[in-house]
Amino acid sequence: MNRKRYMDLIICSFAAAIIILCFTYMEQGVKRDSFVAVCAVILAGFAVLAVTDSTSTEKRKRKNTRMIQEVVLLDEEGSEIAAWHIGGKTSVLIGRDVHQENVDINLYNTEYGGLVDRQHAVLNYANGQWYIEDLGSMNGVRIQDAGDQNIYQVSGEHLCRINAGDMILIGNTKLQVK
Repeated sequence: MNRKRYMDLIICSFAAAIIILCFTYMEQGVKRDSFVAVCAVILAGFAVLAVTDSTSTEKRKRKNTRMIQEVVLLDEEGSEIAAWHIGGKTSVLIGRDVHQENVDINLYNTEYGGLVDRQHAVLNYANGQWYIEDLGSMNGVRIQDAGDQNIYQVSGEHLCRINAGDMILIGNTKLQVK
């Protein structure tokens, strides 16, 4: 159970307890009825929040884990040049390798292959989600978020979560996660 849902349920419990105490210890009247009505509204509101939050979180998790199956190399116009299937893998090394032996996604023969390090970045699958990590590359790794279209720099010290539709930018090379 996530933290937000847990807090919503605690607030619901307190509101229900106050309603019970009002009926038990307060005399009948407008004051008691008003107090019970306010607590009932609070109880209903936080109950709705607890239910909707849990279902939206589960849908988001299912959406992200089902959709990411491949990484696609795009040209300047956005047309697909090559694709690599990553479904079922736990780690995918992105880089430039002349002999095509050491990396899973080889960007050696791409238009901007000279800007890609031999071991530039790695995609790791953990807890139902893909993450990217910059391996100390010279030209860095950036992510263009599919949702807000903003571009974010990937830090070498922290993993960055990627979602279906996001664009991985390595130098001028564009890789889309699908």
